[in-house]
Amino acid sequence: MAAQPLISEWARVQLPEVPTGHTHSTSLAPQPLLRDMILPDEVLFGAMPDPRLRFKRPLRVQIERTDHGATAQAEDIGEFGYGAGSGDALYDLGKTIAELYFSLNADKERLSPDLEWLRSRLDEYIELRRLPEPADQR
Repeated sequence: MAAQPLISEWARVQLPEVPTGHTHSTSLAPQPLLRDMILPDEVLFGAMPDPRLRFKRPLRVQIERTDHGATAQAEDIGEFGYGAGSGDALYDLGKTIAELYFSLNADKERLSPDLEWLRSRLDEYIELRRLPEPADQR
C-alpha cells in the first residue's frame, strides 16, 4: 500500500515564474481596504440602543477606522464609542450617550455649569420615549 502524501504536500502551490526581463512590484505598502473606500467617514446617527430613549434629531458622528477597530466620535457632545468595526463603535457610542443622559438627569440639581451645559446639549438630541398608555382592563 502506497503512503498517503502529507497535507502540507497537497497544499503546496506552485507560483508561475516571472519571465526574464519582466519585473514585478514587491512593494509592501499597505493598500486601502475595500470597506474603507466605501464606508463614510461621517454619519448621521439616530439609532438609540436603549429603548427608553429616542433621538429627536440625528447626531453628526465621525468614524475613524484602524487596523485595531473603529472609533465613533460625536464632537457636538464630546463623547465617543469604540468597537471592532464601525457598527460596534456606533452601538458603544449609543450606550455611552444613554448612560450619560440618565446619570446627568438623575443629579441635575447638583451639576456644575459645564455638566449642566452638557445635559442641556443632550436634551437637544435625546428625549425619553413616551410609552403607550396601558389599555383599561375590564
